[in-house]
Amino acid sequence: VAPPPGPTINFACPDDAPRINNGTNTWSAGVAGERARTFHALIPDVGNNTPLGVVFSWHGIGDSLENWVANTRIDNTQEDFPFIVVSPHDTGMLPNEDPAGLYWDMLYSSPGDDNHEAKMFEGILGCLLLDYNIDKTRLYSVGFSGGAVVTNMLTARYPDLFAATAPLSGAWFSDPAQEAMIDPSGQGQMALPGLGVDWNDLGEGKQTVLLTHGGSEDSYGYFGIEVINFENANQAAVGYLTAQGRNVIDCPHNNGHRPHPGFWIPDLVAFMKVHPWHTPSPWAEGIPEPFASAGCTFHAANP
Repeated sequence: VAPPPGPTINFACPDDAPRINNGTNTWSAGVAGERARTFHALIPDVGNNTPLGVVFSWHGIGDSLENWVANTRIDNTQEDFPFIVVSPHDTGMLPNEDPAGLYWDMLYSSPGDDNHEAKMFEGILGCLLLDYNIDKTRLYSVGFSGGAVVTNMLTARYPDLFAATAPLSGAWFSDPAQEAMIDPSGQGQMALPGLGVDWNDLGEGKQTVLLTHGGSEDSYGYFGIEVINFENANQAAVGYLTAQGRNVIDCPHNNGHRPHPGFWIPDLVAFMKVHPWHTPSPWAEGIPEPFASAGCTFHAANP
């Protein structure tokens, strides 16, 4: 049986976008939205006709692009799984600005709006589709903290696009239960009464989602106010995602607001490699190492 052709993608490469090169790329304001954007691309040196996957990789709040790229450097040239890695830098948006954001434009998102991350994402992927033989069955997104929230926001916005995702200490604000966990003390709402979050509902899709969360200390605060506890959010996310047709690989730890100590980028590449678009997860029959020893468990999508 032939593999599925992959999702339908109608993203356009902006008319004035420069070609995406290996290394750091900068798009001036107006190319993909009203702000200048910087992103790093890691492009494998393979034949021109080689099918390539694409992995979007989003850094955490307050991290630098250079540090994230250095700490997530990976082998993307495997003969049976070559892929391009795109690591964007955040917008620097703040909650008291208009439009409001939290470094990333991740508070408000709905298809057709002017969300900065979505505009850049669509533009970059549109350009890659023009210049490379992109394997549409191998589109992925990973991120930590705020970058995990961006991954989830894009999954909600494009629900059947990614083959698999790995949001590490993130949250889903398409889920009313997780949205209600924001600003538990109410102090943030008192300081900025007009601020909130609003995502579109999560539509149908068949991704396998690998979650990590680091216990009660896995939380994020802003100016001394707790914004959200990622442990609570991800406990809720398991049931939310399986009810929405996604497989979930749940990987708890007790390391606080940090990546899981039991695995890192090469292992996540192995996870992506065996999870192409719209295929059953081979991990349903057993979690492999190092994920098994790291405490990960498999939760099947509800039919």
